[in-house]
Amino acid sequence: MTASRRWAVVAAALLLALAGMVALLLVRGGGSSASGRVAATSSAASSSARPPATPEVVFIGDSWTVGSGATGSHGFAPLAAEGLSWDYHLLGIGGSGYLMPGGGGPYMGRVGEAVALHPDLIVVAGSLNDSRADLGRLYEATANTLMRLREEAAETTAILVVGAPNSPWTTPSVIERINQDIAAAADAAGVTFVDPVKENWTDPADPAIWADELHPNDVGHQRVADALAPLMQEALDRDRDR
Repeated sequence: MTASRRWAVVAAALLLALAGMVALLLVRGGGSSASGRVAATSSAASSSARPPATPEVVFIGDSWTVGSGATGSHGFAPLAAEGLSWDYHLLGIGGSGYLMPGGGGPYMGRVGEAVALHPDLIVVAGSLNDSRADLGRLYEATANTLMRLREEAAETTAILVVGAPNSPWTTPSVIERINQDIAAAADAAGVTFVDPVKENWTDPADPAIWADELHPNDVGHQRVADALAPLMQEALDRDRDR
């Protein structure tokens, strides 16, 4: 074999080896990229499949919130939360209100505890007990309570204020006065208010819904829960849309 032919053979062999190395690198690089895309897709699918957290609601209120009159004290508050499949905490004290202390102090004293639970929603309910207090002080006490609640609660926590209900025991004109002050205080604090009297949640003349002159029975508590639950969902949805 002449020298020129030997160099031609060597050059052809080198070119063939170089082509093989380039092809191997391209295959390895492509395989790595595809693997990365599959991993990213799997991670995204796993993330989107996670269920949303269960909403939590805290109720501040009086004996109605405690569940007085209902079987096993299972009143409107747990009924409303369970109807929505939410978790709940009850901060109810019988005989209490914005002014009335009942057995453990007025509503203001439960603001810190409610906020510390970091709920998605806080419902403040009542109270017809304030009809026994100096109503000249009701607006200020209510406004201070609701403003503090709004200031201390997280921005992501919705607040729903439910006025005092009618009952066979109460005087309609007094409850109307109480709810006017609560409505004005809620407006000043920038929170949502609903009047259960105007919405006719509990008819004082309907004996089928009362356990006694002051508290609803199981039927009455369920009626309140049925009226309240959609308002709770609306309050939560409205807060999330902000």
